[in-house]
Amino acid sequence: EVYKRQPTVRAPAYVAPTAEDFLQRAVRLEREGQVERAIEVLTRGIEREPGAAALYGKLALILVHQRKDYARAVELLERAVELEPGHPVLQQNLLKLTGLAAAAAGQRKEPKRGLFARLTGRRG
Repeated sequence: EVYKRQPTVRAPAYVAPTAEDFLQRAVRLEREGQVERAIEVLTRGIEREPGAAALYGKLALILVHQRKDYARAVELLERAVELEPGHPVLQQNLLKLTGLAAAAAGQRKEPKRGLFARLTGRRG
C-alpha cells in the first residue's frame, strides 16, 4: 500500500492593512462614536502609509469637527495637498480650514494671501 502525501495546509500569510483599510476602519469607528479610536487608527495609518493623502485629510476633518483643533488640521491638510497637489477636495478643505483657523485665532477671516493661487495656479 502506497501512502500519498497530503498537501500541507498553511495559514494565509499576514497581509498588512492598506491605507484604504485604515481609512474605512476610522470612518466606521467615527460613525460608531469612537472618535478617539478613529484618531488612533488614522495616526497609525499615517505612520505606516506616510504617502496616503486621504488619511491626512480624514484626520484633519475629525480634529476640526470633534476637537476644534484648527491649527493641527491645517498642518495635516497642507501635507495632504503636498502629497496630492491636484486634489480639489483637499484644496477646498485647506482653504476653508485656513479661514476657520484664522477666525478661531481672532485674525481676519480670509485665508493667507496667495493660498488660493498657490493651490490652484489661479488668482482668487
